[in-house]
Amino acid sequence: MKHFQLTLIPLLLAWSATAQINFEKGYFIGDTGLKTECLIMNADWRNNPKEIRIKTSEVAETQSIGIEKIQEFGIGDAVKFERHTVMIDWSSDRLSELSHERVPQLTEARLFLKVLLEGPATLYQFEAGNVRRFYYRVGDADPEVKPLIYKRYKVSNTSVGANNQFRQQLLNDLKCQKLSASTTARMEYKPDPLIRYFSGYNSCAKGNQITFENPLKKGGIHVAARVGLSHAMASIAQDPSEPFPGAREVDVDFEGKYYPRFGMEIELVMPFGGDKWSVFLDPSYQQYMSDARFVRRLNGNDIETQSTLTYKTIEVPFGVRHYFFLNEASQLFMNISFALVFNSNSNINFETQSPFEINDLTIEGTEDYFSLGIGYRFHKRVSLEGRYNTGRDLLASDQNWTSKYDGSYSFILGYRFL
Repeated sequence: MKHFQLTLIPLLLAWSATAQINFEKGYFIGDTGLKTECLIMNADWRNNPKEIRIKTSEVAETQSIGIEKIQEFGIGDAVKFERHTVMIDWSSDRLSELSHERVPQLTEARLFLKVLLEGPATLYQFEAGNVRRFYYRVGDADPEVKPLIYKRYKVSNTSVGANNQFRQQLLNDLKCQKLSASTTARMEYKPDPLIRYFSGYNSCAKGNQITFENPLKKGGIHVAARVGLSHAMASIAQDPSEPFPGAREVDVDFEGKYYPRFGMEIELVMPFGGDKWSVFLDPSYQQYMSDARFVRRLNGNDIETQSTLTYKTIEVPFGVRHYFFLNEASQLFMNISFALVFNSNSNINFETQSPFEINDLTIEGTEDYFSLGIGYRFHKRVSLEGRYNTGRDLLASDQNWTSKYDGSYSFILGYRFL
């Protein structure tokens, strides 16, 4: 198990690195105004990028193009960035770094702005570290992209105030009868309420609009019922005891068996990474049973013994999953997990005609294990997964015996009902 954990770390790092390199169909517009179709690495930029990585085809080499050569780029209908020269306040929003200045210190910068909503009024976002700013443009006649002014500041060492000038800007520049002062009075400087406000204005202006990203729909919790078959084989051994130095050791190999598993999965999709990352909990009930006959020698006699292994467990894997989206309704996925094992009336029984009996064994505690899985989800609800599980010691608490439980893998069918 220790050797596995040492090899697991570089494997996980390599998988994490390659899993995020996801090139998708997109475009960029250069300084000359020429639009180029290409493949763009979708990094689901939390911080607005300064460059993008592209490929002209699946087999082409990767190129990096900086902000100085790109006016605009996009990926499908979900991502769009535009280059603008704007005024920005770089002050942090972290409480420990707030200043006593109420008025933002604006400086000029050339930035890629993420388009959240586009229409008669367009809403942009810029984010870098602890700095998040929103910008807007109204109509085609005025090309200027203006900052929505907001700044938190220290009123004293124990209290914090906020400059909410953006609320007045919305009232002045996005006038609509349905959007009154009461609508903006308590508005927060966050994507959700700003998108709703701009969407309301665009509807009032009777103009077409495109929403490139709706933060309300990112992430989420899913629950699925899961059934399947697992396979495992086991073996146990005990060296001859001191009173019988000529005895043959007990060495039993239990046949590999398929056995059912019943469980459910709770999955939390992370609110970043384009819904490609999740964490999950996958408890299941499993029962492995197998019989074996073996011969041991005592006092010059061969004694046949029947052994029965009953291994009932509740196993609780929890882990990380990464999705590869194939189309709107289907995805490939890979996951890695660590499982806790809880035994329930698990034992190994021995039956022999000899007066020299072997005491039955109780499986009190076993080692936990790791799993690697790969699967396919279709129609958004049905999934099929193959999973490999590392070995474990059934009799870890008994120093007189050694045991192995390995060759374990599972085929799992799931149905997501939430």
